[in-house]
Amino acid sequence: MSSTILFVETMVRIPAAHAGTIEDLFIHLCQAGSSNCFESGRNGRDGRCARSWQVDAFGTAREVLTQCIKTAGYMEGGCIKVGGASGSATPEAYIRRSKRFLSEAKKTNLLQGHTVRNEPIRVGAFIDTPDSAGKDSREYFELRDPGKCRAFCEGYQARKSENKRAWHFFTVYGPELR
Repeated sequence: MSSTILFVETMVRIPAAHAGTIEDLFIHLCQAGSSNCFESGRNGRDGRCARSWQVDAFGTAREVLTQCIKTAGYMEGGCIKVGGASGSATPEAYIRRSKRFLSEAKKTNLLQGHTVRNEPIRVGAFIDTPDSAGKDSREYFELRDPGKCRAFCEGYQARKSENKRAWHFFTVYGPELR
């Protein structure tokens, strides 16, 4: 049986004024991979668990913490591991960790950039807009653009009822951490 491994996690804040909301918004970012997927290639990368950056949760502090609590439920059965293939955490420890990340994120501002272990990380999003034929076309942009960030946040709020996870709407470019 495979499990999802959360190798690196961080959270970042989008100020309410930038997002066009009454509350600050938060993005829970993680570098994750599957315990049964491995890289192959040159430069000594053979055998390392494959991993990529993704968004696990997006929304107000309460919404992000709610998603983290749901994720914590998978820890007990071993479906999600923290730090490595042999890493484990209790649901309670993961929730405490998520609260700490959220507290630290309140001091950040995505507009000013964000780093993980002194390496820059970029967060982009997609806005679906109808083209001339009425079909949705996806526009990608970095969330550091104030106007587009506001448009994305408004569109995201309208699409929340579709019950899609946050990673459907974001792309993350982060450092390759070991």
